[in-house]
Amino acid sequence: MKLETLFHVKTLMLDVVPLTIQEPGIAYLNDIHLWVITLNSNCQSFDRAQVTVETIIDLMEHHCSCYQNQEAVFEKERREILERLRQADAQERIELPLH
Repeated sequence: MKLETLFHVKTLMLDVVPLTIQEPGIAYLNDIHLWVITLNSNCQSFDRAQVTVETIIDLMEHHCSCYQNQEAVFEKERREILERLRQADAQERIELPLH
């Protein structure tokens, strides 16, 4: 499944990179109103084949933030996105970039 479908946006950035943090990744609304999801390939629990809707829900609930200029819309959008994610099949796999 494409994450753009659940976020209801035309464009978002989704990538898998080795991060120096322990968390499974981060999600944030950047300064130009673009959602950015970065999955941590260094996380012990990371499995490229098992990134699911549930994984994204965890990021949006526990590892999500925004740039200061997006605070006015951040929480409303985050709640709406979480609602759509929770309506989807939690075990459905998310399509990741190929690199």
